[in-house]
Amino acid sequence: MENDAFSDLTKHLLENGADLAALSSPSDPYNRLSQTFPELSEEQIKRVCAYGEIEEHAAGDILYARGQKDLDFFVILDGSTDVLETLANGTQHQLQKVKKNQFSGELTMFNNRESLVELRVCEESRILRIPRKNFRRMLIGEAELSEVVTRAFILRRTAYINHELAAVTLVGESHTSDTIRILQFLKRNGIPVRTVYADTDTTRAEKLIGVCQRERKHLPILIYGKNQVLNNPSNRELGQTLGFTESIEDGHKFDVVIVGAGPAGLSAAVYASSEGLDTLVLDQFAPGGQAGSSSKIENYMGFPAGISGQALAGRAQVQSQKFGAKIAVPREVQSLNCEPGKIELKLDSETIVQTRSLVIATGAHYRKLQIENLEKYEGIGVHYAATSVEAALCSSEAVAVVGAGNSAGQAAMYLSQHTTH
Repeated sequence: MENDAFSDLTKHLLENGADLAALSSPSDPYNRLSQTFPELSEEQIKRVCAYGEIEEHAAGDILYARGQKDLDFFVILDGSTDVLETLANGTQHQLQKVKKNQFSGELTMFNNRESLVELRVCEESRILRIPRKNFRRMLIGEAELSEVVTRAFILRRTAYINHELAAVTLVGESHTSDTIRILQFLKRNGIPVRTVYADTDTTRAEKLIGVCQRERKHLPILIYGKNQVLNNPSNRELGQTLGFTESIEDGHKFDVVIVGAGPAGLSAAVYASSEGLDTLVLDQFAPGGQAGSSSKIENYMGFPAGISGQALAGRAQVQSQKFGAKIAVPREVQSLNCEPGKIELKLDSETIVQTRSLVIATGAHYRKLQIENLEKYEGIGVHYAATSVEAALCSSEAVAVVGAGNSAGQAAMYLSQHTTH
């Protein structure tokens, strides 16, 4: 890391099983502190003051709590604040100290999802509060600052995901379909998750199961907040409980609704929202579509060295949300009603969505082998992706890749780094 400011965090990460090699990587966000936690210049501070009001705060004041939505943007003018994560046992741990001329926030500022962390004042401080609506105006009006803030937000969320910080805890058997489903769903939606496998880390798993007053028969369980627990939740329950399912106001009429959040759907969302159109994207699983499950994409314009499908989808998602697009997952469209001057979509939640125009970007379904009882093994041996999740499941095993296209080739190359054959 660049200095000693994060020595305590480094120790905390290593004690909780972090990979020392990952922490030492030059690309790790904690080795890019000037970008992950930048200090604004006095001239930049002067410009952003026009978008908010200066407040005086005492030690212990909470500027926002974990689970809170509609966060404001804070710039520390004097003093400091602590960014705190809540661990599975209910205790809190400092992730970052936001100091003079630094700012708060991460990717939740671009959407209406719940905050993963708490921001608490740790000494008498002068703080600039920029209301959420003014924050968006600032991003549009201050192009240079927008780049600094967006990069910092992406790096902070990347750090949370890579090092399992501000994370929910998933306890389950490593090769059961529901454990894999939940893990894939959380990772594809950019939610930091800490996994504890009951069949390989028995002592730790049993301790967490006991603390949550559950039994092994309840696995998989998801622990969030202060020992709040979900027993084998559905994807929809996960989205609603963890607060990353966008709420859709009853009776609201969008300018554009896009069904499907693959590369085509996200591209449409970027173009529509950047033109000021009120845009909603619906997807039944996660942003990225089939491309999001690819370990590396080398034929996408603008990335000559290639990029993972998940990274590409993540960038497109951030870009569209920065312009104001809403991305609602997991939401499935059950029916479509088109009449002159009227377009309505009925969702699986019985919600009716109204729109002036509709883009259908639903992509394609995977072809499946015509093998008897194949469905019994889907998710526990048969997979339709080759991401880090599947690589971990197949570690030290022989793997067969069925297919002859680009995705199959990329999957074979990626998995060969993790499997025996």
